[in-house]
Amino acid sequence: MERERIKYYLASISEYELIKAKEHPGYKYVNAWALAKGLCIKAFHKYYNRYKEGLFDESLLLPGYRGP
Repeated sequence: MERERIKYYLASISEYELIKAKEHPGYKYVNAWALAKGLCIKAFHKYYNRYKEGLFDESLLLPGYRGP
């Protein structure tokens, strides 16, 4: 399950960067893309920024451990 989540976010990140570079063939705006994929843009940005700041470490795409 963790590997699937990482694959999903990596694919989403590559699409997001294409949209930001204005090179995506299907979407012009991030909001339209997020709505079509059913993504919460706030949560996506949280993981995207964590991934970028961590020098593209894939393990940062997983939720952090919450517990005692």
